[in-house]
Amino acid sequence: MIREGSEPFLGVVLKYPSANVESDTEVAAQPLHSNLQACIAPEQDTPSSSLPTKTIARRRPDHKPRIGVLGVGNFATMTMLPAIRRSQAFTGQTLCSAGGLSASHACKKFGFESATSSVDEIYASPDIDAVFVLTRHDLHAQQIVAGLDAGKHVFVEKPLALSLSELAEIEQAVTRNPRQILTVGFNRRFSQAARIARKHFESTVAPVTIQYRFNAGAIPADSWVQNIDEGGGRIVGEACHAIDLVTYLAGSQPVEIHATSVGGPNAPEITDDQCILTLRHANGSISSIGYFAGGDRSQPKERVEIFGGGRSCVIDDYKQVLCYRGGKLQRTKTKAGKGHLEEVLAFAQGIESEKWPIAWQDLASTTVSAIAAVRSLRSGTVIRLDGSLKAARVAA
Repeated sequence: MIREGSEPFLGVVLKYPSANVESDTEVAAQPLHSNLQACIAPEQDTPSSSLPTKTIARRRPDHKPRIGVLGVGNFATMTMLPAIRRSQAFTGQTLCSAGGLSASHACKKFGFESATSSVDEIYASPDIDAVFVLTRHDLHAQQIVAGLDAGKHVFVEKPLALSLSELAEIEQAVTRNPRQILTVGFNRRFSQAARIARKHFESTVAPVTIQYRFNAGAIPADSWVQNIDEGGGRIVGEACHAIDLVTYLAGSQPVEIHATSVGGPNAPEITDDQCILTLRHANGSISSIGYFAGGDRSQPKERVEIFGGGRSCVIDDYKQVLCYRGGKLQRTKTKAGKGHLEEVLAFAQGIESEKWPIAWQDLASTTVSAIAAVRSLRSGTVIRLDGSLKAARVAA
């Protein structure tokens, strides 16, 4: 349906709190509407698998959470595992990779106790409190569900899901396991730069306008990331970062989205990664996300500009923040990066406090919005969600 544009409706039933709820409020998971699954248009079946027996690890209060990591690829070894080690918030228990060899090497480098090639070993272990899912995108949903049902807290790198049916399965697992914490690697909202920008507008009540420019860089058309079934495409697979951040900065979830991409006889084979997304938020704010793969990589990758209430702010590639108010500029150099360390710390704190680092409603909203953006590209129409996000339809 998403790829072909064969259906006139994108059906989804979600139940959210009021639009004025702060996006970064640490709240326990709240289930989506019970009729979510029934209102989802048919999509490709997700392979079923038997779920492991729940083995909730019992750790003493003075012990750090013990973790298992699924996936030891480049992103894991270059970004996430170093962040986990720097956080000093977890005890590394087991690393898992398909072949086992890469896990064995990383095990020694990052101080984990063991390596394995068996995912089931991670789920079944009573010595593991939490699982980091750092695998390819098409494996995320089933590994999240298996982890939650095995009694583990779960951190999953984005995206949360590739389809509405996968999202429904995750929601059901969240409902079955209210004690478990689930979070997604939407790291930018945890960055120092994003926190400064959010604080700059905290005393204003006026809606804001946001422009987010992503100089994504080109990747081959035959890359697994570009494959809708395996990687989800770059909107679902990476532009979701921008959707989450504008939701956080606006303090309000999207209620309408429209997407358009380059075209014409000289357009490349893949055009989804040269697009502009326009979002309207429940509180009246609007945001524009430019996701561009056609530029030069030497240009800084990301720039965010926020305007409203007589103030403005620029996040310059997460290296500096420029805040304007009353005719004056306040410049802050930021050295903490894009928030990877901070999101790991937030996950650890969430486990300790039993509060989600990102509200489930925001996680689901970002996922639905990314999927709806692809639907908008295919149909050439606006995807409108009503004020409570109980339904989605293509605008006439």
